[in-house]
Amino acid sequence: MPNAMITTYTYIPLVGVSTITDPKGDKITYTYDSFGRLEFVKDKNNNILSQNQYNYKQ
Repeated sequence: MPNAMITTYTYIPLVGVSTITDPKGDKITYTYDSFGRLEFVKDKNNNILSQNQYNYKQ
């Protein structure tokens, strides 16, 4: 498949997607906290694209 454009996905079992690599080789990384909640989404240069903070009442 010399003309194929493939995007690859890697997963952490029972948590979610950990990386997405596009056909150009650029990677998006998903980071999770110890509770399995999405914490950061970062681009190929490790720039933060999205950050989530979780709060709860005691």
